[in-house]
Amino acid sequence: MAYLFQFGGKGNHHHVFEATVLESDAPQPKNEIADCKWFSLDEMDRSTISVATRGILECIESATRP
Repeated sequence: MAYLFQFGGKGNHHHVFEATVLESDAPQPKNEIADCKWFSLDEMDRSTISVATRGILECIESATRP
C-alpha cells in the first residue's frame, strides 16, 4: 500500500491509500463494517457515494489526468 494524501471531509479526516489487490483477494468486513467490496475507480457509481468519497475521487482523477 502507498499513502497518497489526507482529505478533510465534514468533521472527518480521511487517510487515502492506494493498494493493488488480486481478483482472488476477497474483502473481509470487520468491526463496525457489515459489508464491503473492492471497486476500481472506473466502477464507482458516483450517485451512491458520500460527499467525502466523491471529493477523494475528484482529487485522484485530477492527479491522474494527462
